[in-house]
Amino acid sequence: QPGFYDASWRGVPRRVAASTRGDGLTVLVGETRNKRTRLVHEVLVAALAPTLLVAVAAIVLLRGTIVRAMAPLDRVGDDLARRGPNDLRPLDAEGAPEEVRTAVQAMNRLFERLRTAAESQQRFVADAAHQLRTPLAGLQMQLELLMREPHAPGVSAELDKMHAATTRTSRLAQQLLALARADRDAEHGVGPRVVDLYRLGDLAARDWTARAIARDVDLGFELAHAEVRGDEVLLSELLGNLIENATLYVPEGGVVTVRCGVEDGRPFLAVEDDGPGIPDAARERVFERFYRVEGAPGDGSGLGLAIVREVAERHGATVELGRSAIGRGTAITVRFPPPGPASV
Repeated sequence: QPGFYDASWRGVPRRVAASTRGDGLTVLVGETRNKRTRLVHEVLVAALAPTLLVAVAAIVLLRGTIVRAMAPLDRVGDDLARRGPNDLRPLDAEGAPEEVRTAVQAMNRLFERLRTAAESQQRFVADAAHQLRTPLAGLQMQLELLMREPHAPGVSAELDKMHAATTRTSRLAQQLLALARADRDAEHGVGPRVVDLYRLGDLAARDWTARAIARDVDLGFELAHAEVRGDEVLLSELLGNLIENATLYVPEGGVVTVRCGVEDGRPFLAVEDDGPGIPDAARERVFERFYRVEGAPGDGSGLGLAIVREVAERHGATVELGRSAIGRGTAITVRFPPPGPASV
């Protein structure tokens, strides 16, 4: 039988076939390996090309299948990512993949319980604040009538304290109602309307000028027309809280300036004062509910700036806390999105 082996002759690798006859004669036949190597390459290329095409086609089909299969789950994820903190609408369980449908249904039940709890809390706050307003208004009126009558110095001082406490409590009830309404409107998606900031400033001038004079505060207004989309009542509450904070914390004879207009294409509303300013350590916390700067004058509830932030967020606006242009005091600027469709 012939044998085959690799060898080298004259420095060139060769494939050799050897056959030995019965009389002992051995015949060797050899050839270079070039043809064999080329044939191997041709066979590999011929086999590899279809394999690669099949693999690419399989990957494309598999990827498309996975994308289509995961599309409903991606829609659920996108829905959750776009939601605000108060958006507790149920997810689309029918459109979710069967493997996660049970989890989506469980999340919907959790959303329902959270929504029920939030609505109950909002109703309680709104009802309590609303029920407080009428007796507080009556008590305030009675105290004002009593204060007009002559009394002993000690009695007059106590009546002044009672009147101040009643006024403060009435303001707190109004602020609680504003917060409840802001939460309710955000949850129910109340549509925005066009509001002119100039009109808000003009109304605020009528409401706050007399109070500022009573506190010996120079309250000025620099107003220009600027339209935003939102809720006029909530925006009025925002401006009122900014003015109240400024007039409360400036010393007697202080200056408070209200400005509105358009800057860099964005409507803005700003209140600036020359008071003591806000300490750097408290600048991040002044927008928290019921937080008051230690040693601050007056006896506010700590809700004013919290309401400002809540209302600003409902209108897609940003609140900037800076220093007054005169180098001291505080300047709070609310910058609204450029005019156009927006949600509150």
